[in-house]
Amino acid sequence: MAARISFVTPVRNDAVRLETCLRSILAAGNDAEEIELVVVDNGSIDASPEVARRLGAHVTVIENVRVSELRNRGARLATAPVIAFVDADNEIVPGWIDAALENLENLG
Repeated sequence: MAARISFVTPVRNDAVRLETCLRSILAAGNDAEEIELVVVDNGSIDASPEVARRLGAHVTVIENVRVSELRNRGARLATAPVIAFVDADNEIVPGWIDAALENLENLG
């Protein structure tokens, strides 16, 4: 099954909170295959890229750019028909993915 939603997460030197964030996203999904994790790292010198890769994220490193460029690059890399932007210091609650996809389907 192809991913139904891509989560784009910009990060710089925030490995601990990034891990919490990505784990919350994975826990909120019914099926790990429905979720694509795209992490765009702004030249971290901590373990942020490694943490993201370990949790199955596609990681791209782009140094010394604004967070908007990180998000835009992540959006271009995302492959799912729905893109959600979530910062590394946020968590997704259970049920969020289903609710978001259901609401988007109701718009069409």
